[in-house]
Amino acid sequence: MFGAFIAARYVAHSERLLESQGRIEDRLGERQLAIQLQADGSVTIRDRESGESFTPTLLFWFAWLAFHSDTEIRDTGGD
Repeated sequence: MFGAFIAARYVAHSERLLESQGRIEDRLGERQLAIQLQADGSVTIRDRESGESFTPTLLFWFAWLAFHSDTEIRDTGGD
């Protein structure tokens, strides 16, 4: 899972889904996001409208959840 803080919400995207698709398009509130797995294994998250980028964290789920229990888990995208 890759976690990030976007639009005042914590969100986590599935590493497995990124590996199988390479790119995920997602909506979080008003934001239209593009989550991309890069060739070097890093992940970028970019707001498709504003171009703003967010830095996701490759996470150990149990540790992330301890600090951010309100995280929205995204396996397929959507709102």
